[in-house]
Amino acid sequence: MDASTSKTEAWTRQDTRAATMGATLAAGALEGAATIAPKEVRRRSVSALPTIETGERGEIVLHHQARERYRRLNVLGEGGMGVVERAEDVDIGRPIAIKRLLPEANHPLGVARFVAEVRIVGALEHPNVAPIHDVGVDDEGRYFFVMK
Repeated sequence: MDASTSKTEAWTRQDTRAATMGATLAAGALEGAATIAPKEVRRRSVSALPTIETGERGEIVLHHQARERYRRLNVLGEGGMGVVERAEDVDIGRPIAIKRLLPEANHPLGVARFVAEVRIVGALEHPNVAPIHDVGVDDEGRYFFVMK
């Protein structure tokens, strides 16, 4: 047994959720797992800001309408759990990246891993780690997070 194996075993003994997750993965229990389409979660990819125009007499006119906040442009990469896309935050007018959970990873264990990733990355502050700006569920029921 090498040092990394003993560290992993010690960690899983301390955290029963990690041990359960590991056992689930080892047993291949994800075969046929139901996908999660969170109905009770409000979509977070809709803009909260109004569009602003100048009226005929020079007055400011605000238009509140449902529109997508993030404009996805192209795929930057894909892994076993998610896809990262280059995008634009329409409200702020800045380039961003969006990591979206793959449809085949949208099951309880996949979502649990995604949540763990969001919390771990969100807690890090390092020049080589992109900060997370937003999290949510898109109109396809896929979890996502927005990075700088």
